[in-house]
Amino acid sequence: MQPLLSDLLELLRYELEKYYELLKILYAERSLLVERKVKELEVLIKEEETTIQKIQRIEITRDELLAELSTELEIGDQPLNASTLTELADEPLKSEYRHLFARVERIKREFEFINDTNKQLLQSEQEYVSFLVDEVVKIDEPGDTYQDDGFCITTTEVDEFTSEKTLLLWLGWTPTRGNKVGLVHTQFFLDIAKENGYAKLELRSKIKEIGKYLIDAGWSIDTTIYSRRV
Repeated sequence: MQPLLSDLLELLRYELEKYYELLKILYAERSLLVERKVKELEVLIKEEETTIQKIQRIEITRDELLAELSTELEIGDQPLNASTLTELADEPLKSEYRHLFARVERIKREFEFINDTNKQLLQSEQEYVSFLVDEVVKIDEPGDTYQDDGFCITTTEVDEFTSEKTLLLWLGWTPTRGNKVGLVHTQFFLDIAKENGYAKLELRSKIKEIGKYLIDAGWSIDTTIYSRRV
């Protein structure tokens, strides 16, 4: 049984590598969506389809190995999940399975995040195009033009202990940088938050310099997040 578990572990590692490749493609798609380069998505979508096909072929082999394990263990239709496989493995395989499934959980959460992000960006793009068409139709004089100020995507976070709602401004885009557009429109978001029962606004940014402007405008630092790739 241990040789089968060892073969399965190597296959699962390979499958995880392909999922990381797929995740990289999804992040690249997000960048194009943020920059509204929708036409350039075609190449990435083809790469995505190719990677998914590779994963599907791996899954067929994985299922065959799991079926072989089930037959050897005589467990019938009982599923061989992560905890069962880890329990069946001897050391050092057991530790390697634990580490692998921990990575699987992390990438699963990351997939959920990036999929939700891309769906919202696609929806935003569709709404933006509809809005832009409406605005262009309204242009009557030859000299009239439409000015695009950008967009902001928000989401709701709920404190599990206090049930307070936070309106998170987690993604914004403007055609020109450095105009402090977020600060200019702070009151707009404050009004929306107040009208809809939110306790506070939250904004996250990788740009350190923005902190000074936010603090001067009445914002405060709640937490600092550090991360490191593994």
